[in-house]
Amino acid sequence: MWPHKENELIERQKLFNQIMDAPGIVGVTFLGGEPLQQAENLLWLMKQLSEEGLDIMLYTGYEFAEIQLCSNKQGIFNFVDILISGRYQHSLRNTNLLWRGSENQKVNFLTAKYNETTVSECNQVEIYIGEFGELSILGYPEQELINALSKPGY
Repeated sequence: MWPHKENELIERQKLFNQIMDAPGIVGVTFLGGEPLQQAENLLWLMKQLSEEGLDIMLYTGYEFAEIQLCSNKQGIFNFVDILISGRYQHSLRNTNLLWRGSENQKVNFLTAKYNETTVSECNQVEIYIGEFGELSILGYPEQELINALSKPGY
C-alpha cells in the first residue's frame, strides 16, 4: 500500500542532533510506516538517545515473538522502554485503549522505568490551539467535545 521510494533523507547524526536540540525533551516515540524496516539506523539512533537518558517508545506492526526471531531487530530490546506491538486490526478497533487502536495490540514494558501500574487504560484526547487559532485534535474525542468545539465563536 505504501510506496517504498525515497523521500527526504536525513543523515542519522543530524537527526540525533535535531532531537537533542529540542527544548525540554524527555523521550522519543518512533512510529509508522514501520520503524523496523530501517532497523540498523533505528538501533543506532535508539542507542544514542538511550545514552543521553531519553525514554524510548516504539510502535511496530511486528508481534513480540516475530521481533525475537529476527536477529537484526532483537537489539531494540536493549533500548526501548515501552513497545506497542502487533498489527492494527480494524475488526478489533477500540478507541478506549491507551496508545493502541485495536485490542490485539500489546503494550510491553521492557524496562523498569514504566509498568502497568504507571499507566491506565483510557481514551485520551489532546487539543492544540495554534498561534493563529487553528485547532488540532489528536485522539478520539467524545461527541460532546466535538459539538462544543464546533460552536461559532469557540
